[in-house]
Amino acid sequence: MQTYSFDTKISKEGIIQVPLLEDFSDIDVKVIIIAKPDIKPKTNVQTFLDKWSGFLSDENTDDAKYNYLMEKYE
Repeated sequence: MQTYSFDTKISKEGIIQVPLLEDFSDIDVKVIIIAKPDIKPKTNVQTFLDKWSGFLSDENTDDAKYNYLMEKYE
């Protein structure tokens, strides 16, 4: 089965513009409409770095890791 995918926008009048598809002329087709998700980044990279940089910058990080593993595997 031949399939085509293309992006278009439904006008305010409810009209969908379909590109010229000569292979599909004079045959029955099934049309499925899927709305694109509105994906917007919740944060930008700089905000993320400002928030999380230095999260594990404690001088005793290695000691804390060692103590955690020693307690875990006793």
